Amino acid sequence: MSSLYVMQNHVGFIKIGRSVDVDKRRRQIEMTDECTVALVAVIPDAGHDEETMLLNLADHQVIGEWFLGDELCRDCVAIEIEALCEVLGRDPPALEWPFPVASEAATEAWLDRCEQRRTVASINREYGRRIRAMAESSSSASDPSRYNDVSLWSLLWRFERQVGTIVTPKTGKKGETVLVGHREGDAVGEIVPHYSTDVTAALLLWPDADRPEAWSGSAWDCCIAALKARKARLASDGLAALWPNDAEIPVGKPYL
Repeated sequence: MSSLYVMQNHVGFIKIGRSVDVDKRRRQIEMTDECTVALVAVIPDAGHDEETMLLNLADHQVIGEWFLGDELCRDCVAIEIEALCEVLGRDPPALEWPFPVASEAATEAWLDRCEQRRTVASINREYGRRIRAMAESSSSASDPSRYNDVSLWSLLWRFERQVGTIVTPKTGKKGETVLVGHREGDAVGEIVPHYSTDVTAALLLWPDADRPEAWSGSAWDCCIAALKARKARLASDGLAALWPNDAEIPVGKPYL
């Protein structure tokens, strides 16, 4: 069975979770969250109570399973641990906090890095899903809703730039139906490019530094290759490498 653990990092934040190997989990957190982590308490075979404790401490939550490390939060954690141990018929462990709460500048800097890592991880997962979906599908499959084009356009904005998006059908100047994408904070919509069927549009998906001058294959395969290039660029150079400045964002034509 899993154990419930209480940990604290170098800026004073508190983390509560469960694991079958608590020390291994501590080392993993140090790597993924880029912080020094100390073990404060372990309650064997009590991992099932994690969700309840997280809910009870929600007012102190900072990010993920990290909570404020101030005196009020520490007292609340102690109360939760004592209540749990009473139910289990055990003596509560003594909670000794090895790290003081760091300065506001230090905590904000760590939180910013943490947010960036989580954003990058989310985008990376979305790249993987879209690459797999397109690789497993057929470029010749009927797609009257242009689902793939909308998904690719949304990926660029909703996931990479973290802005709200909505796509609506409109009537073009020649009476044809066009898909217009709207971004949060942008009053003028843009026509969603035909990424999956037009090589010229598909080439817009590539990171500027990696974009080939020409593509001899299908637009579909160009899209897949472009997503793989964006995924690789994200892993090597971070999110800023995809769009170094707003002038290089691969937008579609404005809908006027």
